[in-house]
Amino acid sequence: MYFPFFSRLQQEDLGPKPGDASLKLLYQVNLIGDYIKSAFQGNIALINTTAKIKKLTIKAGTLPTDNALLFQVALPTGYVPQGLTILQCYDLSGAPVGGVPWAEMYPGLQEGSQIKVTAIYGLTDTHTYAITFKVE
Repeated sequence: MYFPFFSRLQQEDLGPKPGDASLKLLYQVNLIGDYIKSAFQGNIALINTTAKIKKLTIKAGTLPTDNALLFQVALPTGYVPQGLTILQCYDLSGAPVGGVPWAEMYPGLQEGSQIKVTAIYGLTDTHTYAITFKVE
């Protein structure tokens, strides 16, 4: 990450005779700068704000490809999703989910802003699941 050569703006940076309003503004700018600098030095990272969450209920088929589905998400104009993650998966029959379920997504968007899931692995045939997807 790039850090500037200076850490704070000084009164001298505003010229020979800065006004009182400029000095009050300078204080606020330095205060915000200090908060941001300390936040990034504490290893804070920016999160992906384009990620969308979608909750669906599906009945599992025999093969992973039987679990294919198409769902709509609202993404920013021109954004092409890079992947799909299963955040949560609950078997609504009360049985524990055996393995770690994961999904395959067809690249890009289909028919506007729809996500095409080509297969979901790790589900038991005929069981109904509540699945939370994250599209990034």
